[in-house]
Amino acid sequence: AYKRFLELSDADRNFALMTLTLDTHLEGRPSDSCDGITYGDGSNPILNTIACSDRLITDFVKSILDSPHASDTVIVIASDHLSMRNAATELISQMDRTNMFMVIEPEPKPNTINKQGSTLDIGSTILPFIGFKGNIGLGRNLADEKQSDEEIKYIQENIASWHPDIKRLWAFPKITESITINIQKSTLHVGNNMFYMPAFVELTPDLETTFKYNYYSDYNLLDYVQTLDEKSYYLLFDSCRNTNRFVNNIYGNGLCIIAGKAGQYRDISSIVKPAPGSSSITLSPADIRFLTGMPQGKIQPLRIAHAGGAVGGKNDTNSFDALNHNINKGFTYFELDFNFTSDGQLACIHDWEGSFKRQFGFDAASVPSLKEFKRLVKDNSQFDICTLESLIPWLKEHPTAKIVTDVKGEENIRALRIMAERIPDFGSRVIPQIYYPESYSIVKDIGFEDVIWTLYRYKGSNNDVLKWADKFKGRFAITMPEYRAKSTLPILLAKEHIPTYVHTINERERANFYLNFVGITELYTDLLRPGASLAYSMPSNYSQ
Repeated sequence: AYKRFLELSDADRNFALMTLTLDTHLEGRPSDSCDGITYGDGSNPILNTIACSDRLITDFVKSILDSPHASDTVIVIASDHLSMRNAATELISQMDRTNMFMVIEPEPKPNTINKQGSTLDIGSTILPFIGFKGNIGLGRNLADEKQSDEEIKYIQENIASWHPDIKRLWAFPKITESITINIQKSTLHVGNNMFYMPAFVELTPDLETTFKYNYYSDYNLLDYVQTLDEKSYYLLFDSCRNTNRFVNNIYGNGLCIIAGKAGQYRDISSIVKPAPGSSSITLSPADIRFLTGMPQGKIQPLRIAHAGGAVGGKNDTNSFDALNHNINKGFTYFELDFNFTSDGQLACIHDWEGSFKRQFGFDAASVPSLKEFKRLVKDNSQFDICTLESLIPWLKEHPTAKIVTDVKGEENIRALRIMAERIPDFGSRVIPQIYYPESYSIVKDIGFEDVIWTLYRYKGSNNDVLKWADKFKGRFAITMPEYRAKSTLPILLAKEHIPTYVHTINERERANFYLNFVGITELYTDLLRPGASLAYSMPSNYSQ
């Protein structure tokens, strides 16, 4: 430091040379040059380090005062905070603790100023010693006898209440307009602020940001995202070789973007790409909300338990056994099949042919009445298969659960009208599936808040799907079979912020493919519970 002081002094220009002591932080680590310097009996490492720093600072100051440049130099010795908890805390807590602030002039005039102040006042107090006048921020010149004690007192007394406003000066920016990712320069632009990638960006529902760096070395990022609360969302911008810690990707060493919320994540690199000839990606606030899964006035795309989900090694049971088992696994959306009995009631069964035989072990002689169906369930089924009648009290007992309906053929609208008559709060508790886009307005007029259009019977093209989706008003999602999910349709819908599903996916590698590489938002599944870690790997028989 003294060598640098001489170099700057010889240059014959005004300068400020600042040094700091790191040795006295944490557990204390004396400089090698302090060999043999101890405090007391030498048993306390932090006090030994303080003794060492005292010696080094003293030697440095004496060297400056003995130099030919002393008459042109102002020396300031100050501490920016009290010592944090360490091995000497109990001892120093017995004393009156204050911050050090000392100014040594070329022609020192020893004086003690008894005016109360804080570290805020250091800058303003130094100014006159180096030829300037004025106050810096909330600081005041403590050496100025004309300075009002009342003004200083007012600032000190109110500083705590101003803390939130002052803290915002150092806050990361809030996203209020589109952000830009410059792939070529590895920069991320939020408003007037530029950040370098890689970056892990935590987000609140209001799009307040917190940027984190060196995240792989500080902690296991996979573990960290599991600890985020349900109102925390994030974006990760990094090279694809690093995001492999999340998902095994197919994008080589380029930029990958991971979006997610607490415990959930997906690679959105297939959805957000630069325009041809450009090296930049632009994401609007609405894009960010959609891609991270924030609520935004659209259907909340949660994982759907197909036919109530698997139970006891069996799928397609449509039973209370499945509902109770899978609601405890974290599911809240349950797809159930419904068919009319001979007396016009609704039973939870896919059909009266093959499905009936799988459930009861024999062919149905005819479509049973509701009473006959209940007797069949009691006498011949391994599972407690539901009916609309028995489902209503179950929904009351499980207020977070929602039913996704599957009623085949021309009876769908008729069944939905009956549900609307009998299920309390049907509009928010039942999500109808429709098979034809013309049914959308009918179902909305009945009063259902959310609708899922399923494409497996729809013969129109992907362009037809997009045209219909553009006409739909209100909250909806689109579900599709795998052949549609492998097309460009999911990405095109994602760019319009329309949630998508694929059915029915029970293998982890297939789930990984659809969620991370083709733009699908969520799954219908028998087995893969929400929030569960998928064994991510690229299926060998798939290609982008």
